[in-house]
Amino acid sequence: MCGIVGALGDKNIVDEVLYGLKTLEYRGYDSAGIAFYDKRLSIVKDKGRVKNLERKLSKKTVNSKFAFAHTRWATHGEPSKKNAHPHKVGDITIVHNGIIENFQEIKNKFAFNKFYSSDTDSEVIAHLIDFYFKKTSNFLDSFLLALKELNGSYAIAAFCEKEPDKILVSSLNAPLIIAKNNSNVYFSSDISALLKFSNQFTYLKNKDTGILNIDGFTLLNQRKQILNRDVFSTNLKAEDTSLGNFEHYMLKEIFEQPSSVKKTVGSFIHKNEILSDFFGKESTKIFNTTNHISIIGCGTSYHAGLVSKFWFEEYTNLTCDVNVASEFVLNKKIKNTLFVAISQSGETADTLSAIRSIKKLKVGKTLCITNRETSTLQRLTDLSFHTKAGVEIGVASTKAFTTQLISLYALAISIGKTKKLINRSSEKKLTQAILDVPKKIKDILANTNRINDLTKHLNNYTAVIYIARNILYPIALEGSLKMKEISYLFAHSYPSGELKHGPLALISKGFPVICLISNNALKNKILSNVKEVESRGGNVIIFTNDKKIFNQNKKNSFFIDVEDSNLNPILFNIALQLFAYYYAKSIGTDIDKPRNLAKSVTVE
Repeated sequence: MCGIVGALGDKNIVDEVLYGLKTLEYRGYDSAGIAFYDKRLSIVKDKGRVKNLERKLSKKTVNSKFAFAHTRWATHGEPSKKNAHPHKVGDITIVHNGIIENFQEIKNKFAFNKFYSSDTDSEVIAHLIDFYFKKTSNFLDSFLLALKELNGSYAIAAFCEKEPDKILVSSLNAPLIIAKNNSNVYFSSDISALLKFSNQFTYLKNKDTGILNIDGFTLLNQRKQILNRDVFSTNLKAEDTSLGNFEHYMLKEIFEQPSSVKKTVGSFIHKNEILSDFFGKESTKIFNTTNHISIIGCGTSYHAGLVSKFWFEEYTNLTCDVNVASEFVLNKKIKNTLFVAISQSGETADTLSAIRSIKKLKVGKTLCITNRETSTLQRLTDLSFHTKAGVEIGVASTKAFTTQLISLYALAISIGKTKKLINRSSEKKLTQAILDVPKKIKDILANTNRINDLTKHLNNYTAVIYIARNILYPIALEGSLKMKEISYLFAHSYPSGELKHGPLALISKGFPVICLISNNALKNKILSNVKEVESRGGNVIIFTNDKKIFNQNKKNSFFIDVEDSNLNPILFNIALQLFAYYYAKSIGTDIDKPRNLAKSVTVE
């Protein structure tokens, strides 16, 4: 949440920083601001989108070799100009991503209350650095002393007008990346802001401090000892973040799913065989001794875990539990548990917190599935797999979710294979089904007009229910989440058999109910639930791979032309992504930047 980007170099840098800020707007768009130095410090900020900031800057003549900027997702204090970053106190100006949990105690301890000009927790950082700078007259010493006072999470950049040749940065439980090219040094909370300028990146580790100047950067620990951190490159390119010919990033990313799934599958299947070490060199040894699987995730990643529970229990014969990361408490101390953490960004604060608690207790091995190379989560876990979804800009996750699912499916097969529960013949059939998924996704994407037409059955209701059974129920949860996120329609999901235990009270004439029906032994049960809705005047919209059910309900159904298999959740999910997208488009919401939400949730 929140986005930070900045640079220092040998030429006017403001336009480059603004470009980076625009690429980060999906991380927060309640307000935006920028600080730059041209003989004196200037700060421009405003409530709302980055475009508001650009309009203000267009009226100024700017020539600055330093700038840093921030786009905010509000935690402490409402979205407003006074709460927007940067924050300036005395000679010190800062931007901050994260939460300072003890900010009120610091305000009281140092008597900052009467000098406070915002409602944010972040402003206390500038007060602290300024307080120590008045005592030490040394920017670096003041910065390090201030950091010692802070509890919580942070990615911080700070500037001092008395020492304008440098920027200081530091991070704790929040991502911060430094990049360099021949003329400039850059930093950001997200690699996407830096792709246009460099392909050499260095991640700060917890409590690292970076000194950036025109010659480059130096990393120090809290004792001011010089640190060496690995430099990495990426296959991502700046054009990966462009919108292309699509109206919204969400639609673009839905249509990228055949490619992203194919790339992900290509990294773990070779000649119809799942590569034994695609999760890491120690994976075979760890899988052999695994007795239980515990999955941890938030939001969409949690739903991916709920789907995969069915796969793990079928292919591995192991018990499996699925946990919302923010609620995770280690109650089941089963020997040799494999804890599987799922996160698109690899920086989800609740998931990181859960994994850190597991690591401290030393109760099992950890594995992560994430879409970001060198993420914090990837560095924390024993095993990891990097999906190949590419940059996902739309706040509502689409291709990241689909590649998580295909990766979890492969993980279940891999563990089953390691435990000799899946023979070579079965593995070939299972991998062929995986290899067929991109083509089946394309078939659904070829029928978007039909899905668009179905959105008209929602009849402008303010609420909708999704129902399904068994392995499709988590997909109903995910479908309703997508609808909530981008259309603000109150959408709720139930196992269809639960309708008669309360939710039927909601059904009235025309009330929309989205029903997922798979062509399996449970279809007659869910058809009975459909009749319960229809007999009370409800308006049922059906997604099914059963040709007979489709033919009987052509006016209000969508046919998914696939045989029933364990991979059907992926394909039903594609249809529901499109359904939510086209409904949101029809009512004119801001699909890529839904209100109150941010892409990467880096605060607990």
